[in-house]
Amino acid sequence: MAVSNRTTSTYGEIEDQVHLRVIKWLNAVLPGETLIHHSPNEGKRHINFKTKLKRMGTQSGWPDLELFVPDSAFLPGVCPRPIFLELKRTKGGRLSESQTALSERFIGLGMHWHCCNSARAVRAALLPLVTIQEGEHSDSLLEDFKC
Repeated sequence: MAVSNRTTSTYGEIEDQVHLRVIKWLNAVLPGETLIHHSPNEGKRHINFKTKLKRMGTQSGWPDLELFVPDSAFLPGVCPRPIFLELKRTKGGRLSESQTALSERFIGLGMHWHCCNSARAVRAALLPLVTIQEGEHSDSLLEDFKC
């Protein structure tokens, strides 16, 4: 995935920056056995390649990150299921129609699905679900973005 050269916009931290900060934070706090996956659906592609991806099962609106956390890391009473995270820029990021429709399907299936615009928002989404191991390094990744 190519990362934009832009560092800020009138909308605060751009989505790529949010994504990279979230990945660093997740790697710092989740158990080492956790699998984190990003399906690169964003960006401009030739129509033939988009058609091929769709035929191969790529779905428009798929969440940015899929977390597969060991069952033992889930808090008591929480069903151990995959966690899906849709990431948005810090200000003004909105779900597309396809993202909204898929979020409803995930939630209807009993999956853990969250839309977040910062590492701090991801932390708030995960705290009721899984044990996280925070420290000084992980705390620094939660600092709010300053324009």
